[in-house]
Amino acid sequence: ESRKDCIAREGKNTVYCVCNITHCDDLDPVVRQPVGKVLVFETNKRGDRLKQRELKVSTESAHISEDSIVLTIDKNTKYQKIIGFGGAFTDASGLNLNSLPPELAQNVIKDYFSATGIEYSMGRVPIAGADFSSRPYTYNDQKDDFELKTFQLQKEDFDYKMPYIKLARSVSPHKLTLFASPWGAPGWMKTNGHLYGGGQLIGNPGEKYYKTWANYFVKFLDAYKSNGIEFWGLTIENEPEVGFIKDYKFNCLALNATLERDFVKLDLGPALTRAGYGRDKLNLILFDDSRQYMIDWLDTCFNDKESAKYINGIAYHCYGNSFTNWDILETVHQRHPDQFLISTECCQAFNILPPGTAVNLGVWEQAEFYTKDIMMNLQHWTRGWVEWNLVLDMYGQPNWAKYSSEAPLLVNSTAKEYYKDSKFYILGQFSKFLAPDSQRVSIKADKTVNDFNCVAFVRPDNSTVVIVYNLSDNPTNLVIKDQSVGLINTKIEARSLQTYIYWN
Repeated sequence: ESRKDCIAREGKNTVYCVCNITHCDDLDPVVRQPVGKVLVFETNKRGDRLKQRELKVSTESAHISEDSIVLTIDKNTKYQKIIGFGGAFTDASGLNLNSLPPELAQNVIKDYFSATGIEYSMGRVPIAGADFSSRPYTYNDQKDDFELKTFQLQKEDFDYKMPYIKLARSVSPHKLTLFASPWGAPGWMKTNGHLYGGGQLIGNPGEKYYKTWANYFVKFLDAYKSNGIEFWGLTIENEPEVGFIKDYKFNCLALNATLERDFVKLDLGPALTRAGYGRDKLNLILFDDSRQYMIDWLDTCFNDKESAKYINGIAYHCYGNSFTNWDILETVHQRHPDQFLISTECCQAFNILPPGTAVNLGVWEQAEFYTKDIMMNLQHWTRGWVEWNLVLDMYGQPNWAKYSSEAPLLVNSTAKEYYKDSKFYILGQFSKFLAPDSQRVSIKADKTVNDFNCVAFVRPDNSTVVIVYNLSDNPTNLVIKDQSVGLINTKIEARSLQTYIYWN
């Protein structure tokens, strides 16, 4: 059946799309096209949402107008391969999905993960609770239980996380790549005695609290495995730096570079390896915090061979990023070329709103933030990009610490509707077309233009994907030159993101 269109509703300064039991917009699966045909998809401030049109490749070198931007692709210059794009299976996401009629909840997962959706291929799973849970908890809140005898998964795992992880896995045309991240250790293991608030594990790496914490990871992996869910990766701690903030409001655990290095070397690495989760089976991923602290932190961990031997990748978040400090990733890649780089969390408008304040829908600036962040990440060796909550309610909740945030998709359970914001389609402009194992290749513009950027990839099915944004207020003419096919004469609207895909 043919693709269903967006039912558009006016947001703050751009539209969002409404889904209910009777209608929800969707997408066509990506299918190979004849040589010479180009598919173009566009999302823009004006209101197009992954709008599709077709172009023909021209073989003769038509006259190129002065004002055109000419993009030249060189497929012999190759960079990183994509691991995936995705979001987080938080308690809040599952709780909100459960507030919808089951067929609508299933449709949300299809919108994100299926071939008629934006084809997310990754999922992040919090280990026990995070701030986006309706209560503070861990899997082992029994004091001084060093043998973790009372360790157990909670109702959240069985009601909010696992069913949707399994559903995503079943609708995805890709292998779903899952990684897990802990937020906080049980209060009895921390120096401040609470799951929330600044504090590190009692004692030192190599001693009993750190050993117990390492075993907690193993217990988690085993418990999920016995429920049919296996993980590709594990980050050591979500935002370890915030654990040093004395009155931090929610689940956290302080680790600096030295502590993380020694914990991996003395406790976590050996415990995972003994339990059958060594680096050939599970990717242990370092850092998982805002980029500005990265370089020294990584040097501390990787300069110690005994710690480095357990680690396969480096994770970071989009917070505190200015759009100028991307050379940090360049430096990290040059120093640690064998480690994959992945952006593991990003959300916007995270704050405490007065009770009962709804979050804004249709804020185009948020879509542009994601557009730039993903594009710059891809241009600097990043192999995956993961958002945050898949789904929140109209207040950007639940969050037990009373924070709220934006999500690409918001649920209105009283109206039995959900809303796909412009951010959802912006993510799809990347995630739907950059299938796992797509490889970035060189693309260069013949002139430097403000608010304009582009990236190119070759997919495993040998198609070429070119993603271009124009965030200025003026449309511009484009020529894409690819010697394997010819020239593509086209234009890009103002405040717009485009994806081109063609086969040769």
